[in-house]
This record gives sequence, C-alpha cells and structure tokens, in this order.
Amino acid sequence: MAVVGPALSDSFGYAFWIAFALTALILIPASFLPRHAARDRREAPQTVGKKE
Repeated sequence: MAVVGPALSDSFGYAFWIAFALTALILIPASFLPRHAARDRREAPQTVGKKE
C-alpha cells in the first residue's frame, strides 16, 4: 500500500481539479439561460392590428 497510496492520492487530486474546472466552465453558458418560466402554450397568440 505504501507504493500505491501516493499515486492513488495524486490521481484523486487530479480528478478533483478536472471536475472543478469543468463545472466552472459549464457555469459560464448556464448563466445565459433564461431565468423566467416559458409562456403557457395554451394561450391564444396575440395578433397585432386586429380588433375584435
């Protein structure tokens, strides 16, 4: 275990920083997603210029 321990520890540390970096990169485009709910599709579309 004395031979494998440091290598295993280094590999887990490396995987942690890769996961951290990927998560940080994903947060950038996710910040551009809309924050409001989508309009209900069952509503009638609004028409411009027609008065009934």
